[in-house]
Amino acid sequence: MKTEKKRRKAVPHGFIARAINAAIFKILIKRGKRSKRQLDENSKNAVAISEQLLMQLLDENKDTEYGKKYGFADIHSIAEYQEKVPLSHYDDYAPYIERMIRNGEENLLSATPVKHYALSSGSVGVPKHIPVSQRELDIYSAYSVSLEVAVSDEYYRNTTGKGLKSGMVFNAIELKLLETECGIVKGPISGAAIKPLKNLMPYIFSSPWTLITADGDADMKYLKLRFGLERRDVTVLLSAFMTGLVDLMDYLKDNWQKLCDDISLGTINPDVRMPRELREELEALLRPNASRAEELRREFEKGFDDPIVPRIWPRTSVILSIGTGGFSTYARKMRKYTGKNIPYNNLTYAASEALMGASRHLGDSSYVLVPESGFYEFIPINEEKSGQLLTIDRLEEGEEYEIVLTNVSGFYRYQIGDVIRVTGFYNEAPLIEFVYRRAGC
Repeated sequence: MKTEKKRRKAVPHGFIARAINAAIFKILIKRGKRSKRQLDENSKNAVAISEQLLMQLLDENKDTEYGKKYGFADIHSIAEYQEKVPLSHYDDYAPYIERMIRNGEENLLSATPVKHYALSSGSVGVPKHIPVSQRELDIYSAYSVSLEVAVSDEYYRNTTGKGLKSGMVFNAIELKLLETECGIVKGPISGAAIKPLKNLMPYIFSSPWTLITADGDADMKYLKLRFGLERRDVTVLLSAFMTGLVDLMDYLKDNWQKLCDDISLGTINPDVRMPRELREELEALLRPNASRAEELRREFEKGFDDPIVPRIWPRTSVILSIGTGGFSTYARKMRKYTGKNIPYNNLTYAASEALMGASRHLGDSSYVLVPESGFYEFIPINEEKSGQLLTIDRLEEGEEYEIVLTNVSGFYRYQIGDVIRVTGFYNEAPLIEFVYRRAGC
């Protein structure tokens, strides 16, 4: 009896759980509306905000080791900044970051304390540790999921007169969080943003926190679907990239019988690869659900020629996943599983160094450049204009540029390697789409 109570607490159902879920959605939409207004207002003054941010960062960091090396205190214009501070790559920061990680040294790159290290793959297999400040975390928090939930709510209010439905989020994101020698969390930036909401996760995400942060060799496709299929009340499908959702749907097509059997019995299949400790933790959250298993089985037996997502999750309202650029092929593949009526939201354009663009409308393939997330320079890919370094007020629609970023966490004139195309403008802010990443970056 004691175990059953623990299970019911870990996997909430019923009126109270639905009320908490609805309240969380309202909070996300309210926060997202604020972010939407902020993006709209800042886009009107993108040029001024960009220059003001640079001068502010130089002043704040003039007494850091890096700031003293390049004379931040004596820089008073964009032209002086471009003249005195060289373009940079990760190797230019690696010695400083090594001291920060191993010894806890501060005031090297930024006067602002490091709150998190984002891990990015290195060219020789050694992960890059990208320092992240609280200011950057706040930008991610403002312009990631909450903004896109609000954008989705805006879409439904404009098209149906009713807002986005509350419900469970089928979560395909993994957040493996580690710590540095000095106790600072490292891993995906989204993990730092979500971790404070850990206790609310059972009321909104289909995957339990134990699964989201699982560390070790496990069959994650099975496990995500095992918990997600339990919930009939899924309204949002969330994955960082559309490849993740397509892979899950392909797996489901081949393994639905096993999943239905396990849902009916309230078990995790013994053939599924996973650490013993993780299995014990996850199995403690499950109980037999024969009615849901039978409902799913009836739909799967009809085949996958007709879109399966609206048949197994009839309340699905939006897909939150990046399906632009190189992922557009997967977005088209995903349509065979969702059909044409469920809208897609392409989330954000972000890297470990900064969240650079936000999707302002449902279905947009371009992102509004977020002016307060960094000072941007652009190197034209067009050979006739090569060698120039342009600010956002000098960009041209249809042209491609390599981004040079000064972020809010201690990277200056940093060549992240991304090449973008300007597709238009949202007020003063350029609309951009990712084109490709330069080799070796």
